[in-house]
Amino acid sequence: MIGAGKDYVVQGTKVKCSLGTTMCCLNVLQGHGVTYQGKQVLNANDHLPVMNFTTFGVCINKPCVPATPLAWRFCNEDYLIDGAPALTTNSMCVCTLGGIISISK
Repeated sequence: MIGAGKDYVVQGTKVKCSLGTTMCCLNVLQGHGVTYQGKQVLNANDHLPVMNFTTFGVCINKPCVPATPLAWRFCNEDYLIDGAPALTTNSMCVCTLGGIISISK
């Protein structure tokens, strides 16, 4: 989704981890009330493993189990969705195991 010079992220967008071996798709179990072409737009609080994304394959020679207690960073603070900044293609999320999760472009 494009708006105000930013590319916003919708449900189904692929994400990758710098330490993972595979990509996965973002998911929103409960929408925030904003859609683009029928897909939910995500916000900074959509960072929960299992709920918002699955595994990234193998991480540091063992199965990936994402640990992302903090919200996405580098979101659009000027556009709030359900009270949180909108996720953009420049956003990233830090995994406590050392990986950086980013939007696949």
